[in-house]
Amino acid sequence: MKLLSFFFDEFFSEKTIRYVPMWHILLMLLVLSSALGMVYVKHKSRALFIELQALQQQRDDYRVEWTQLLLEQSVWDADVLIDKVARQELQMTTPAPQSIIMVKP
Repeated sequence: MKLLSFFFDEFFSEKTIRYVPMWHILLMLLVLSSALGMVYVKHKSRALFIELQALQQQRDDYRVEWTQLLLEQSVWDADVLIDKVARQELQMTTPAPQSIIMVKP
């Protein structure tokens, strides 16, 4: 305990407490604010990077879905498929030649 009190007495004696120039305090505040700014910028950068990755994943998902829709559209455009659906699901048939009426313009 004596050692501890001796240390504090020597360290905080009037001889060791000196006047700190104002520019030292200003410099310390600038360094501290710079450090806090760096922490904030790093945090914001990581958050934006995570958001960027999520948006890129969403973009890739949309590209896959778009490709699948284009493929489905090309399949539905096929005349054979349209004819098949018309015959099977709608029970449509080709009319007999005698039931066809020609309209002149």
